[in-house]
Amino acid sequence: MIAGKNILVTGGCGFVAGRIAEVFSLYNNVTVMDNMRYWQDMPQVIPPRIVEMWEHDLTDPLSLDHFDIVIHGATVNIIHGMSDMRACVDTNFTQTLAFFDRIPQKTPVLYLSTCSVYGNGVIIPTDEKCRVAPSNVYAMTKLLAEQYLLEHHPNCVIARLSNVYGPRQRPENAYSGVMVKLLTSALWGRPFKVYGDGSQTRDFTYVDDIVGACVALLESGKRGEIYNVGSGVETSIAQLMKYLPEDVDIEHVPSRSIDNIVRRCLDIRKIKMDTGWKPAVSLDHGVAETMLWLKGVL
Repeated sequence: MIAGKNILVTGGCGFVAGRIAEVFSLYNNVTVMDNMRYWQDMPQVIPPRIVEMWEHDLTDPLSLDHFDIVIHGATVNIIHGMSDMRACVDTNFTQTLAFFDRIPQKTPVLYLSTCSVYGNGVIIPTDEKCRVAPSNVYAMTKLLAEQYLLEHHPNCVIARLSNVYGPRQRPENAYSGVMVKLLTSALWGRPFKVYGDGSQTRDFTYVDDIVGACVALLESGKRGEIYNVGSGVETSIAQLMKYLPEDVDIEHVPSRSIDNIVRRCLDIRKIKMDTGWKPAVSLDHGVAETMLWLKGVL
């Protein structure tokens, strides 16, 4: 485990980066940098052990010289990016590149990217050598940021994350994913909205497995490399419905543009081979842990 380091986590008031910051703060001095723009949607996320909280945008002229590690998780996600393309481009591309330029070359950087860069019609499971074909603004901005970082910061590692779920993914947040919305429907008995026929598949990965992968990549990942981080298991939206009580109604609605990704499952052999990491939390266990958390906050 990485210990005794000064670590900067951007986007650390969000779901994924917030959990990363919390776990890393057990053994390190962690600073969270977040513009707090969506703080009203993300209560109870700032970890209790954080050394310092920076309420800043990525472009604010702050010195990053004293950090041993930078984990860049600040992002406008895919659903938000659909409704506000300007914010998506500004945060994920313009501000992110300016932020990368301020990181000293000697400082290791872990960039949290996305499997959305692969687009549709790829080989399943999808490995890192598969061609990329981003089909929306969000995926394009993440891919461009990847390419810029690889060209300008050799001491980097890029993690292409699959569909992350788990505790602290707020159900009332309009930008939360399908898993937390499904589990909220299960608890409240509300209708669950399915875009399309539910046959589309995703690679659902528990948030603590993502954190474990981040530790492994910073410790053993090869610099200047891209790694898929997921469960390696393909699950359809229809299969998730087993977690819904029988009396919960299913509402089928027309597909959105982001639902054109028919299948998604990551090949994770590279990260296993280079770091020894592998996912430890099954879907059933991860769902149970998430449900337990939701029961405590809803």
